[in-house]
This record gives sequence, structure tokens and C-alpha cells, in this order.
Amino acid sequence: MSTPKSQMPLKRKDKIIVPALPVATSRPRPPKDRMEGPAQKPAKKNKNINLRISEADLEAIKRIAIREGLPYQTLIGSLIHKYAVERTKDIH
Repeated sequence: MSTPKSQMPLKRKDKIIVPALPVATSRPRPPKDRMEGPAQKPAKKNKNINLRISEADLEAIKRIAIREGLPYQTLIGSLIHKYAVERTKDIH
């Protein structure tokens, strides 16, 4: 049976490094009713959808995504978001 890493003796070089490491300190979290800013707002959840598009359109989107350095699903989500934001501006 092997010894857990936390209980293994330090090597000579590690004995020199360990005292120089900063000691981690933590602060208690404020109660939720006292949180401010983004910590107070719940995160928006993404929803999964199934979408049928032509094979040619999907291949074109994949090529664009590769050129942009993004996963194609991220690119599709970004395009939908941009469209929705622009349409919302037009409505208001």
C-alpha cells in the first residue's frame, strides 16, 4: 500500500521551496443578502436546442468557425445572439 502524497516526506529541494510559499488565507463569504454586483445576479442558463439546417450551410459555418478559431456550435450561438440583439433594438 502506498503512502498518500500529503504524508510523504519532503525532498531536500522541496524543503527549501515550501517555506517561501505564501500561506493561503481565506475570508468568510458575506451572506447572500449582502452580496453586491454580479455575485448577486443568478447566472443565465444556456438551453440546448435541436436545429435542422442544410448540409451546405453547416459546412460553410464549420469553415468560418475554423477560420475564426472557434467551435462551430459557439459560432452558431454567437450568430443567433447577434441577430436577437439587433432585432430587439429594432423593436424598441
